[in-house]
Amino acid sequence: MTTSSYGDISHDTLGHCEHFVLQAVIDDAHQQSVNHFTPAKITASLCNQNDALQLCFYVEKTTHTHALFDPIINQSKAACRADFLWEMDCFECFIAEKQADNYIEINAAVDSRYNIYRFENYRTPSTLPPIMDFEHDLQQKISSTPDAYVLKLQICHMLKPLLRANLDINITAILYPLIDDCRVPVYYAITHATTPDFHQRQYWH
Repeated sequence: MTTSSYGDISHDTLGHCEHFVLQAVIDDAHQQSVNHFTPAKITASLCNQNDALQLCFYVEKTTHTHALFDPIINQSKAACRADFLWEMDCFECFIAEKQADNYIEINAAVDSRYNIYRFENYRTPSTLPPIMDFEHDLQQKISSTPDAYVLKLQICHMLKPLLRANLDINITAILYPLIDDCRVPVYYAITHATTPDFHQRQYWH
């Protein structure tokens, strides 16, 4: 496991944190046109804070992420649910109890829009948008360091603790940088399937 390159995590305050490097995969349809493009680096940290999970994304400052984060970094916006956030720049987390088939998908946009969806099994039910989950809550905050933007997500269950040791988790993101005047999807995950698929449990951690 690799230590995050961005941001400072206080282990005395937050307890033991895991650190991950998210690997970037560019959509196959655009591979030929992006030889000159280097995706933004994203790392993440994950730890328990009391009964909640605290997930931090550390996003390298690039032309695209500057345009994404800077307009909202000092603004305070009320969180609101929204669907289809994965069709734009989106930070995600998938969570399941070990040995359980059901899981949740968390989507978070930097402008405080978010959603939490529930699945009973792999991509099931397959309705779009997916079925909302109301057993979990999400709070988010954005800050900045000299070399990275930091998106902090606090995830809690309404009725019971979310203990990292009991969970399988997939930390992911999708960014759409503009390359040669085209929005190109870049998929981020700790470990990828052959074709990016964040729902495949064998690649979770």
